[in-house]
Amino acid sequence: MKVAKPLISLAVVYLLLGPILFLLERTQLGMEALKQLLPITLLGAFFFAFSFFELAFGDRLRRTQNKTMTGFYLATKVVRLLSALVLFLIYAVLVKTQLLYFTINLAGFYLVTTAFLSYYYIRTESKSKSEAKAS
Repeated sequence: MKVAKPLISLAVVYLLLGPILFLLERTQLGMEALKQLLPITLLGAFFFAFSFFELAFGDRLRRTQNKTMTGFYLATKVVRLLSALVLFLIYAVLVKTQLLYFTINLAGFYLVTTAFLSYYYIRTESKSKSEAKAS
């Protein structure tokens, strides 16, 4: 499976992003920022799991049906966005406190995940096109 390397890279990015978000909130909220530790951790776990399934399914799809990859890229971005909106709504209904900070954390994980996976897919597509030209 060729998804191990990008997953390890993504895990390192998340391990850096979580503390950075927490430290930024701590400068603003003080000890109240401790309430955001669990949401930050859960957001990291959610986006990592989503990325794992996306990369695994995308790798399998790339090996079998290369023509449908554009639709796959679009569909995963839409599903990721809708999942983030559902997470926001669930947090807003259930917790209702520090909604702004949760939104910042959610946006941070969403943007980092989208940027990382877009870069990965662009690099993968350029490699496959250069290999196709070489053969």
